[in-house]
Amino acid sequence: MKGIISFHPLDLQLFERFITPLIAGDKIKPDKYLDAAIRLRDNLHQAGLTMRGIEYRMECAAPPAVEDNAPFWSRIKTRLDAMEHQVDEAAAVLMQKVQPDLHLEGRPFFITEDSARRVGEMVDEYRNAEDTDQIDDLAREQLLRLDRRLVGAVEPIQGDPPSNRFNYRRQLLDDMRELYELVRTARQGGEWPAENGQRLKATRVMEKELPWRSMRIHSRAVPFWYGRDVDGLETVCRAAGVEPPNCLVPAWRVWANACSEFPAVRENLLMELSSEKSVGAYVAPEEIADLLDFLNVSGTRIIQEATRQGAGPTCTLLLRKVRECATYAERRGGGYLEAAGLAPPHLDQ
Repeated sequence: MKGIISFHPLDLQLFERFITPLIAGDKIKPDKYLDAAIRLRDNLHQAGLTMRGIEYRMECAAPPAVEDNAPFWSRIKTRLDAMEHQVDEAAAVLMQKVQPDLHLEGRPFFITEDSARRVGEMVDEYRNAEDTDQIDDLAREQLLRLDRRLVGAVEPIQGDPPSNRFNYRRQLLDDMRELYELVRTARQGGEWPAENGQRLKATRVMEKELPWRSMRIHSRAVPFWYGRDVDGLETVCRAAGVEPPNCLVPAWRVWANACSEFPAVRENLLMELSSEKSVGAYVAPEEIADLLDFLNVSGTRIIQEATRQGAGPTCTLLLRKVRECATYAERRGGGYLEAAGLAPPHLDQ
């Protein structure tokens, strides 16, 4: 599927405290949610500065590219320059050891640990960091863990600063208010403004978007894993000829009350991600161990079949992210859920 596919360690307590009441038409006290979301956004942004520094070093180290439309002699010169191109040791190490789709995109922060358990522990260290110096130190430690030769080789690079905290707080409240108003308007039989300026039945909009809007709110406060132009686990299993695990189900349980009140919400919750703004497969907290067992038993077979289809590395990386997310969810007593079209908060402004 095109676009961002995300893998979420579902915090059901956050859901029950801040999202389910909005759907039910109740008021909430969002201060703790807002504090957690603002800290997560800021910490993700700060960790991203080191990742930008790594990208810059790797881009500078790459040989000059040949432009297809360049004049003949210019192309010859560029090829000759590329042959003579020298790369310093640190840049060569980065190009050899950094996996951009894992280390720079894919995990919630810049993490180079190998085991899923250690990755999850580092997510919480970043998440709970109280100042920028602490985050920079964590990123530097992870860089040195990759290779000691990288000491002093990468400096954080400032990009566009995140929106100020007051404005971001207002954006978060707007998302919560819109979810509340959408369901309220649907109950009243009213209309809802569409992106193209038209007005649609609020019930139709709510039936399709309620789960995704809920997950957008969740994703602002809980870190998650993601990939680009990949598929969810159920689709990957089917493509490999492997029966998906029984623990993988549509996320009806997460929105049980909404599914009961609005049956079409249930009908739109599928295991396969069907559109850019959709929610897919779910694993309940008490069955996360079954998901991890499935990955241990069937992961190699799925990767072997993907390799035969020319997608081995992509599938291997996808299953690694699923495993890391599920391991993190198990440690924190949460569930696992897939969604489409949700970028990390520091990239989605």
